[in-house]
Amino acid sequence: TEALPRVCGRGTGHRDEFGYTLAGALASLGATREEALFVGETPAHLAAARAAGVPFLGHARSEVRERQLLESGAEHLVGSLKFVLDALTGAAGRAPVTPC
Repeated sequence: TEALPRVCGRGTGHRDEFGYTLAGALASLGATREEALFVGETPAHLAAARAAGVPFLGHARSEVRERQLLESGAEHLVGSLKFVLDALTGAAGRAPVTPC
């Protein structure tokens, strides 16, 4: 499917700011902020998404993380990324992924 053409993130050797990664991801896709979704686990991820004007989906694998994200103002949370992948692929299988 074309639902998930790329997954972008920091490599193991990078300690850059999330905003830089978001800008690079959008540029590599030729996408607007409105066409993107930042899936993150921390209040710092939420802050980066807000600063970049990118919609945010919190991935809260624990009650502690859920509380942290909600207290930081996250509006949309999931406990498992399986729901996200199923929504993107129509539960038909794995989406093709190209690194940024």
